[in-house]
Amino acid sequence: MSRVVPPAIPAGLEGLLGRFIAEMEADLATLQSMVESGDDGLPEHLHAMRGKCAMFGEDILFAELSAIDVGGRPSPERLAVIAARVADLASLDISPDA
Repeated sequence: MSRVVPPAIPAGLEGLLGRFIAEMEADLATLQSMVESGDDGLPEHLHAMRGKCAMFGEDILFAELSAIDVGGRPSPERLAVIAARVADLASLDISPDA
């Protein structure tokens, strides 16, 4: 069984990890919808997701999102990797005693 690598959360933001993960889950759903519909707002959405990842030290997801060409659309394979990472984050035990 592999261990999920948690984000390298900067000091002071630890208590917001649950909110960050919830936002990534919602952002992923929006991303998938935008890709399917061909929404022109996709670059801005990707930029916002990358910014949140950078702020919370989520380097893995940041790198995957950054690998999408500016103005481009994620391939189905990259979208699957992004979705898998968000699922990994959602599986983290974020209780205060974890």
